[in-house]
Amino acid sequence: MISRSLLFILSLGLAAAIDPLLFASFRIINLKTSKDFILKGIAYQPKKGAPAGTLDPLADEVGCLRDVEIFKDLGINAIRVYEVDPSKNHDICMKALSNAGIYVMLDLSTPEVSIPRVNPYWDTYLLDQYKLKVDAFSTYDNILAFVAGNNVTIDVATVPASAFVKASIRDVKTYLKSKNVTIPVGYTGNIDVATSFLSKRFFECGSDPLAMADFYGFSMRDIKIEESNSEYYYKLMLINSYFSYTPNFISEYGNNNGISSDFYDVDFIYKNSTYSYSGGFLFGYSNEGDGNGLVDVNYGNSSVNKLPQYEIFKKKINQDISSFLPTISTYKNRTDVIVCECAVKNWIINNSLPPPPSTDLCDCLSNTFTCQLPSTFNINDPDQFKILNGKMFDLCKSVDCSDVTGNPLKNFYGKYSGCTPVQKANYILSLNFSKNNNTDQSCSIEGLDQSLVINSTALNISTCQSITDNYLSEYPGGIVDDGADGKTKCTPVSTGNNKYSSNVSRMFILAAFISLISLIL
Repeated sequence: MISRSLLFILSLGLAAAIDPLLFASFRIINLKTSKDFILKGIAYQPKKGAPAGTLDPLADEVGCLRDVEIFKDLGINAIRVYEVDPSKNHDICMKALSNAGIYVMLDLSTPEVSIPRVNPYWDTYLLDQYKLKVDAFSTYDNILAFVAGNNVTIDVATVPASAFVKASIRDVKTYLKSKNVTIPVGYTGNIDVATSFLSKRFFECGSDPLAMADFYGFSMRDIKIEESNSEYYYKLMLINSYFSYTPNFISEYGNNNGISSDFYDVDFIYKNSTYSYSGGFLFGYSNEGDGNGLVDVNYGNSSVNKLPQYEIFKKKINQDISSFLPTISTYKNRTDVIVCECAVKNWIINNSLPPPPSTDLCDCLSNTFTCQLPSTFNINDPDQFKILNGKMFDLCKSVDCSDVTGNPLKNFYGKYSGCTPVQKANYILSLNFSKNNNTDQSCSIEGLDQSLVINSTALNISTCQSITDNYLSEYPGGIVDDGADGKTKCTPVSTGNNKYSSNVSRMFILAAFISLISLIL
């Protein structure tokens, strides 16, 4: 039975050109055939000859129609696209892909628009940018899933960023729900012995279904699978998939130093790991000068040059793997509530998420700034940002900056922590301006070479009190959803340079992890 599973059904229209899929427990099922759906995918982001600006292979109609024929010849059923321009039209490409039975997994974040690993935040601007992609693609019947974060946490030091990524999953799913659209939203991360298992557990746990990731992908781009090390990685991947409640797959494979000529990793993924993983995505489709790729192609050009690896991969990816697949009877139902562990040594945060960014609150706050950055200030200019960051660091020694900060280590998120970096800076500048009796000298930043703006008609911050009170009432801070006893508070305690939780109950799953990891050490 799968009625109690967390279900995601894609393209249920009677006239749908592509089979509907269902994300049930830790598997993906083709509803038309009632069989296990295994991703035979490729990362698709051709760059050669692309015009300046945002990369978008799905807007290149000539290139897309060219590549759909290649996809059909290869026998793949999915592509992963990292960057698109939501302002462009994608109808022709998406329809061609759908008619060919090819699903699209789309990243919402990009290198330029994403949650930072260091000093992470989740704000109104990022949410709005993610919404634009959701709006542009959620109507297509072959959208497999949205990826809210890619390799954001890569080690223990960058674990705090995952709280903000999980918040982005919650807010994107909330937005999809408001549009009456159901598309899976999840996370893809690197393989790290210290954090991978705990990362997957963190993203899929809790009692709020909107905040729980609908899938988890593991990137193997930094790993070269060979016969000599396959047993080690098989056991490691078994550990990472332990206690899975969502579909797992390999979000990227193919070594960064170039695709292996024997494609041993294809055998590894599709023969050894199909019980726990629903296939994966080869990185990548086109040769971009990095040694990877099956073909040489150029933007807007219909010609294709197949590279030597093309036929080898085609043969490998079309092997019969039916004997390696689990049966329906082995599927586990996903429960409504999944236990979250409180912070431990290698996962230094609790399941305490920043509240949803509020445009109304931040816009109201903007009307109260008495000292603010000029319109010529560019937050993306590294020199300007460095000067501003230094100024903020100094000012926060003398004024209270807690309202604009967010710290998962302390289960704390200020009421304005979801505002943009510029809005936060203007808030701090205004606090300092007021503290210094509104003197002109106190509204300046040395070294910036730009005059700050003094606004004598700014509203009093009390005008935002009603909006603030309603926001805090709906989203109280410091709450930890442990997924078992409801919402509790794991107490952070000081341990070295980090904050760890003193509540380490429900550690049965970590005991299983420790016993399994001993197999590979």
